[in-house]
Amino acid sequence: MQEIELKFQIPPQQVDAAREALAQAAGRIEPLGLQAAYFDTADSLLARHRMALRVRREGNDWVQTFKAAGQDAMTRVEDNQATKAPLDGQIKPDLALHTAPAVRQALAKAWGREELGTVTSDDLGLKAVYATRFDRWACREQHPHGQVIVCVDIGEVLAGELREPIQELEIELAEGRAQAVIDTARHWVDQHGVWLDVQSKAYRGTRLARAAREGQAAPAIPLPNQLDAWLGKGDPNPAKILSEALDTAAGNWSEVAAARPGWPEALLAWHATLSSLAALAQRHASLRDALPTAFWQTTDELITDLAHQQSRQPSSGEAQALARSACTTHWGLDLLTALRG
Repeated sequence: MQEIELKFQIPPQQVDAAREALAQAAGRIEPLGLQAAYFDTADSLLARHRMALRVRREGNDWVQTFKAAGQDAMTRVEDNQATKAPLDGQIKPDLALHTAPAVRQALAKAWGREELGTVTSDDLGLKAVYATRFDRWACREQHPHGQVIVCVDIGEVLAGELREPIQELEIELAEGRAQAVIDTARHWVDQHGVWLDVQSKAYRGTRLARAAREGQAAPAIPLPNQLDAWLGKGDPNPAKILSEALDTAAGNWSEVAAARPGWPEALLAWHATLSSLAALAQRHASLRDALPTAFWQTTDELITDLAHQQSRQPSSGEAQALARSACTTHWGLDLLTALRG
């Protein structure tokens, strides 16, 4: 029911090298073709509750999956259930497959119901709203802290007539400690320039479906700074603060990295979050001591770079480069190390 995973975007110029590196590590593996339909209501009810429901063909197999947000940027609630190929070619989710109480309660809560009961996807107004098609190269790797599954996904997200490329690296914990995922990620950041992206395929698909409906690109969604509320508190919770800082900062730099319309507002929100985090660290030794001095030095450097971006007409290229930089991703991985330590 719990998936520990990090997702990264691969720079276009590194796609072939990343795919080849994984193929060599796995002994010249062949890719697995994956095709999925994602279901939601007309007003994106599941997406608004940070949930996703998909039916995916994985080679010759069919799997239905429910996903929901977890406790931090590495964690997702995930329930996979084997299903059958649609006899009439019309893919539909079968909610009865998800028998875990936590999943059924989450779905019921999204619709404001006491229990899910025997309702069908049609009863709840669930329709296929976007799809994904991609090839996956995957291999298992053993590390000092555990075993991970490393995947390179190359394909596209589809909604109506719109398309967006998928060029992603996923690193999932198979067994052991989450630090194995973080350590593996650092290697890929340094070798192939991948950058941490907290926006899932489902998130991107929902945005693309909105753009298809409205006939224009979906704008950036800046995440407001949540840390100022801690400034007046005398006894902060370091873990809670660091988790909020990572979620907000990473959500905003993902918008900047994609250079969506309105991205300067996400840049401003990213800067505000880091500034509040630095202010809290100056006031509270417990927070400051949760991470090494080098982390706080990097935080100050990022604050300076973000302020510089805002001191003049920001350039999408320069801002995008900062969001995609190794410095930014390592900063996020340092935070995850502290949270998982």
